[in-house]
Amino acid sequence: MAFRIIHLGISSEHDMIAVRQRAREISAMLGFGIQDQVRIATAVSELARTVFTHAAGGDVEFSLDHLGEGASLLVAIRGTGGVNSGSGMDEALAAALVSAERLMDQCNVDIDNGRGQVVRLRKTLPAESIPTTATLLGIADSVMRSPISSTFNEVTLQNRELLDTLAELRSRQEDLLVLTQELEDTNRGVVALYAEIEEKAERLRQADVHKDEFLATLAHELRNPLAPIRNAVEIMRRTPLHDSAVHAKAQHIISRQVDHLARLVDDLLDVARISKGKITLQRQPTALETFINLAVETAQPFIELRQHRLHVKLPGEPLQVLGDPARLAQIVGNLLNNAAKYTASGGQIDLVAERLPQGKLRIVVRDNGIGLSSERIKTVFTLFAQGETAPDRAQDGLGIGLSLVQRLVSLHEGEIRVESAGRGKGSSFIVDLPLLDDLGAGAAAAPSATPVLTSAEAFSPMPTSDTEASAKTSVKILLVDDNFDSVTMTAMLLESFGHTTATAQDSVSALKEAKRMLPDLVLLDIGLPGVNGYEVARMLRREPTLHATRLIAVTGYGTDADKQKAVDAGFDQHLVKPVDLEALMRAVDTCQKIST
Repeated sequence: MAFRIIHLGISSEHDMIAVRQRAREISAMLGFGIQDQVRIATAVSELARTVFTHAAGGDVEFSLDHLGEGASLLVAIRGTGGVNSGSGMDEALAAALVSAERLMDQCNVDIDNGRGQVVRLRKTLPAESIPTTATLLGIADSVMRSPISSTFNEVTLQNRELLDTLAELRSRQEDLLVLTQELEDTNRGVVALYAEIEEKAERLRQADVHKDEFLATLAHELRNPLAPIRNAVEIMRRTPLHDSAVHAKAQHIISRQVDHLARLVDDLLDVARISKGKITLQRQPTALETFINLAVETAQPFIELRQHRLHVKLPGEPLQVLGDPARLAQIVGNLLNNAAKYTASGGQIDLVAERLPQGKLRIVVRDNGIGLSSERIKTVFTLFAQGETAPDRAQDGLGIGLSLVQRLVSLHEGEIRVESAGRGKGSSFIVDLPLLDDLGAGAAAAPSATPVLTSAEAFSPMPTSDTEASAKTSVKILLVDDNFDSVTMTAMLLESFGHTTATAQDSVSALKEAKRMLPDLVLLDIGLPGVNGYEVARMLRREPTLHATRLIAVTGYGTDADKQKAVDAGFDQHLVKPVDLEALMRAVDTCQKIST
């Protein structure tokens, strides 16, 4: 049920002024704010003018939909005989309705009891306005008593309202501009935050990948030396004490592999200490030749094993730096080992030292190895990061050597950088250290001679012991491993059980030896240089004469994924280094049963 406030007729221009004035007065008395008063007056007057112009007059009725809380102002606008089509009415009414819909809460065109169309407008009263019957009577009485303004006054009032509205719009526009700027700043901040979060997430993902790769590599690198050590111990246990030559060979291999393990552990501990700031340098005046010769002596066995040519060029004058002799030798030694690892067998390595005009010492380690791409140069000093190895060298090391070098150089107030013309064009690692100006009268001169590289020790297979020879059928076994100590000790151990062995250290020699020997069993390492063990296994499986040969993967990688790769490549069994003697002999026994 609607509660009527006032009913107004529309038959003249003066009535149009009255409709707008009454709409403003009624809305004010109902508690609407200035802006809403203007909106209601504008919507009602525009529709009333449309009716007056195109329907030859009409009427406007103001009412409330109900009394009390949540009431709404209702305005019904009718033309004479209803709002009808024709004479441009449809277009004019459509335009007025579009405007009214923006100004009011609701705007509808309905059929009014057969009298034609009626436009109904609705605007919800402010929450604090709770109209009563007395309120409606007071509004109606006040409106009826209020005189209608002249046309001039109404136009003046409308202009003032328009100016006030324009001022408010400008104020809101300014507020919107401020808000827009704040939103843009916030958006830039959010975008930057998301970019930072994404960058950190990517770094975490990369760190997680590096961690997994490092743990797998660490397990592999720690297991590799254990295999020849275990086999050497077993040989010593099975060999009579008077056979000193065999014991000496086994002891030499144990010593060499223990040294390798010690270097791995030392590198890990050094990185941990430096990262926590717990490493202490024993700094003292140190002659250049002292730590250079120590570094060359340390790296010499590996350089010699790789059959590289090493050229050392030192300045003719005695030079000193204030540093830790052992750590300085470690810096140069690691760079030499790195050059040897990433250069194909028979390559050239140059170690050059010179005085710079700025009172600095420059040490350059240059090789003609596989080189570095521009992307790899950016990450070459990253912890646990490893690049491609030389084509004749399997992946090895923990990926911490260059990172450790960089940190040690920094502790000596020095700088290190790397240069490379690209892949296959070699690399140069350049270290700059501050020189010690005052050499002192009693400065000790280190020996100037560079150590001469010696040949790698060769081992011959241990002769089979008659008392220890297996009574079972001798098995022909081919051992393939690029670790010389490991393949030598394992071969000696198997021969002590009466088996026939042959060895190979890469894919080419492995295939050649397999075709010649036609072995019953192949113990095949996975991490071979050039072509890995998986591919070698596939090649062996394609040889018709080797269909009966049993293939066993012997590797430092022992995850379920690694074992599945071995199965897919055609291996019959997967053993993890260091292989237990019983497990190894059970594998050999399996071949004996098959062959018999």
